[in-house]
Amino acid sequence: MSNIIGIDVSKAGLDCAYLRDLDQDKAKRKNCHNKVRCFASLVAWAEARSGLPVQTLAFIIEPTHVYHEQLVQFLHNTGATVYLVNPGRVRKFAEGIGILSKNDLIDADLLTRYGLLARNLIAYAPVAQEVNDLRSLLNRLDVLERNLRSELNRQEKVGKTMVFHRLEQQPIARTVKRLKTEVITFKRAIRECVKSTPSLQQNFDLLHTIPGVGAKTAWIMMVILGSRAFRSAPEVASFLGLNPIEKRSGKSQYRRPRLSKSGSGNYRQKLYFPAMVATRKNPDIQALYERLLAADKTKMCALGAAMRKLVHICYGVVKNQTPYQAQTIPS
Repeated sequence: MSNIIGIDVSKAGLDCAYLRDLDQDKAKRKNCHNKVRCFASLVAWAEARSGLPVQTLAFIIEPTHVYHEQLVQFLHNTGATVYLVNPGRVRKFAEGIGILSKNDLIDADLLTRYGLLARNLIAYAPVAQEVNDLRSLLNRLDVLERNLRSELNRQEKVGKTMVFHRLEQQPIARTVKRLKTEVITFKRAIRECVKSTPSLQQNFDLLHTIPGVGAKTAWIMMVILGSRAFRSAPEVASFLGLNPIEKRSGKSQYRRPRLSKSGSGNYRQKLYFPAMVATRKNPDIQALYERLLAADKTKMCALGAAMRKLVHICYGVVKNQTPYQAQTIPS
């Protein structure tokens, strides 16, 4: 690629760097506020510095919580190509070319150089509103369930300890009751969100045909698969950090092959128990799991492979719009 603009995003500001190609030693830079009213001036600067229309430019941006979202949507609406890149990979790239310092200007310059050299980047495409709604509801449900577990643990400890004030019990009990009510409310809202959108309901029904995939796992997989235009099942596994990596040189093996864990740890955590269930209930995953154990692989290694296989199956079912059909005859 050429004509790259790297943008380091923070809550308050945007640090931008432009390079036409790698032959340029010094990037052209700009700093502006991270506010919608400033985005037009950023685009005007990019066009002036490059001498090209914004539609021919590529913007490389690291996701920064939610602070990048308005900028990404604005740039996409102008017709520019936007790439959201993995911060961990960019950091490794920096170390590889000898850049150990880190600040906003360095990061913007680094993103530009990464964009010039990187291959197979996936351009940003807007996520459907119904998928955004589902993700928002699931995120809130996750927060409520974590808070509920914390309050239930406090309630149990208050009941067991000899040192507590009588005022502790009632507020905890009220909080537990409120959180339980809100969890029920949000689960109902999620079901309504899925039911009101034919495409989501169709995908939910298809995912539910997979042994080991319950309602909550189906909701999560719909958000994952709807968040990007994935081109293959291995691409989804890589996005989630479920792809295996190894480190060896010659006859020396530095460590056992392991998962890359380059993606969202939150999603991997949510797929752990469904994969455990699938090793007993899903014939394809059960066969894979038992084959790896028979080959003297560790249980954790086999379970990682089961998680990856479950993601592959979910992608295949949604991609082909066909119910799950076991490829392995159950023993």
